[in-house]
Amino acid sequence: MTFMKQKTHFWLFLFCSIALCSAQSGMVGTDLVAAAAGATSTQSGADAKGPIPFFYVWSMAQSGNSDFFLPDPYLLPLNLLVIPKDGGLSVTVDYEKVRYELAYDRSGRLSLFPVYWTGAYRTVQIGRNSSGLIINITLPDDKVRFTVLEFEGERPLRFRYEREGEQGFGVLQYGGPLVEENWYTETGELKDLYEYTWSGERLYAVHHITSDGTSMPLLGLEYNAQNRISSMVDDMVQTELLYDGRGQLVWARSTYTEGITVVRNYQYDERGWLVRQYGSDDKGNFEYRYRYSLDYKGLWTGCIIQGWYEQYGRLVPGPEIPITRTITRR
Repeated sequence: MTFMKQKTHFWLFLFCSIALCSAQSGMVGTDLVAAAAGATSTQSGADAKGPIPFFYVWSMAQSGNSDFFLPDPYLLPLNLLVIPKDGGLSVTVDYEKVRYELAYDRSGRLSLFPVYWTGAYRTVQIGRNSSGLIINITLPDDKVRFTVLEFEGERPLRFRYEREGEQGFGVLQYGGPLVEENWYTETGELKDLYEYTWSGERLYAVHHITSDGTSMPLLGLEYNAQNRISSMVDDMVQTELLYDGRGQLVWARSTYTEGITVVRNYQYDERGWLVRQYGSDDKGNFEYRYRYSLDYKGLWTGCIIQGWYEQYGRLVPGPEIPITRTITRR
């Protein structure tokens, strides 16, 4: 098995799930992708945890999956950005004032997708060479651009970064279960360091090493016997996950450092589409029900979410929430 298949199943959806953790039905260990969110974003928390790591984004793009784990708001359908990988297809989702986008190039490889980092969403644009290797990564919201300078086989060794007028280069080192990502200034001074811990095909931890040598955990993971993620933790929240026999997420509990606990239960139809979500948070019980409208190919292009919220000890309906999903060929 190649390095890309082993390591890039960074699925990196994990990072999305850190916030509120929703899940796409049928996800198993190597099918997961970080692909999470591509809306207009802010830099909240980015400086404290460092700039968005190159290998984090590269691995998501290289894995090639569109399984979408949307953490916030958790009421959205879990297959929000899942479309056929036909060459040139793209999907745009409009929800209230937010837009999420994902696209494939003509070869059926991801060329545009969302990524979740430090509490906000960013859009990622991908450029490849004639061999299909990723050589350019652009995050326009953050004014960040990565350019791969050197490969060893299929895995990147050196890259260049540009970030809001700042430039420098990075070096990746692979050794046993560890991958180190070192950022340097143009003059060769060490600027940032990230460490990724693997075991086989499983990612277990991501750390940011600060300038004083402190190892700050960004992500910790545990897995069940079926190789599905059963627990995720960062400095804000710990989330536990349970699945049914089909691999569909059926229960999740997120416990936040400030003491809030959110519990969610999921129900699906025969297609594996989410039709009901119910649970409780700090405001009481809630429930969401989903109605889909389809195009002639059977892909859903619209969804109406009916929310129910606890008031005076009982659930009362709230306003209907429309979602529009536009699928086009680029």
